[in-house]
Amino acid sequence: MMGSTLSVRPAVLGLRLKAARASKRITQEAAAAEIGVARTTIVAIEAGKRVVTPEELRTFAELYEVQESELLDVARPDLKLQIDFRSAVQSAESEAESI
Repeated sequence: MMGSTLSVRPAVLGLRLKAARASKRITQEAAAAEIGVARTTIVAIEAGKRVVTPEELRTFAELYEVQESELLDVARPDLKLQIDFRSAVQSAESEAESI
């Protein structure tokens, strides 16, 4: 699987990753440090502007304590992730207002 790409749309996966991160109350900075990338990389991934490698997906899933399949299942969104996503959006809006 090394070097292969994921079949889920980057924008959809980015939103799911953002929701999973927010549900664990992990900042972008902390996630970036844990994964070994720049915070701007996390921003780009969550915005759907950068494709996630399978290896990164495994690392995100472990860090956020979710199954990879939860992040990839576009056909059946998980209700908890939908609720967490709404919370993440509200949190992101609050963060943006404080900048």
